[in-house]
Amino acid sequence: MAFFDKFPVTLYDIKKDGNQKLVVDILRRIVFREELREEASLFYDYIIKDGETPEVVAHKFLGDTNLHWIILLLNEIVDPYFQWPLSDASFEKFTDDKYPGKAFYLGNDENLYFAKDEEVYVSSRDGTKHATIRGLVKYYDPTYRKLVLYNIVSPLTFAVGDIITGKTNSSVGTITRLVDLHSQAVHHFEDANTDYLYNPLDPLATPPVTGLQVAIGSTGSTFVNSEGGLSGATFGNTILYSYVNSLDASTITHSVVTNQEYERRLNETKRIVKILRDDYVPTVMDEFERIVK
Repeated sequence: MAFFDKFPVTLYDIKKDGNQKLVVDILRRIVFREELREEASLFYDYIIKDGETPEVVAHKFLGDTNLHWIILLLNEIVDPYFQWPLSDASFEKFTDDKYPGKAFYLGNDENLYFAKDEEVYVSSRDGTKHATIRGLVKYYDPTYRKLVLYNIVSPLTFAVGDIITGKTNSSVGTITRLVDLHSQAVHHFEDANTDYLYNPLDPLATPPVTGLQVAIGSTGSTFVNSEGGLSGATFGNTILYSYVNSLDASTITHSVVTNQEYERRLNETKRIVKILRDDYVPTVMDEFERIVK
């Protein structure tokens, strides 16, 4: 039984021209009661393999691809594209589409502003202007001091050390780090200490010591400045500073979680689904038909 086969039909004026046509009434929502979803004897867990669709899983366990709706209902999946794990091939395209362009970090410059679609060009490279090296702004993240550009058109390429200028707002910054694939840029930082593994960290604070950080302007026993004192931490003491200035490869206190890795983790959390036991499938089908009508 396909999902909409048992839905009632109704007359509906689709074009608003007075001509009504019979259409399936899809404006109904049926879900498993919460107490049933928590009853372990009714189902078992399954880990979705790469490339398996709801139809494939339904055929594998329920013997009919048309019964994929039972799996979706049981797991409260409304949108199979975003709530079902993507295949490896689809995942790569998804991350490329979600994180397009190149990521430029302007690590030592504060109070910059770049408007969406503003043109940015190299105003100085070793004292020489290269206005032909240019691109358009996708967005600017002032917290991470990250500028994402697209439509980069140039016989040359942007490089670390370039001074860039926004053509509209005249913001000027220096590229301290460049990531060719935005999907490989940092999404967030995590503690690398075994005792605090995976704990998210504040990028605008010092590297963690036994799980503790010191924020900009604050002092703490875990932070000692270059003179050995406890004066307030500055941007130059933060995790973000070490990343945007390309020094993060030498650190062992924290790890970089890229945009792609973050999305992959989310994708993997969708792999465990509940499968209804065979004995209950006929009952669910009968009950579904009764309720929908």
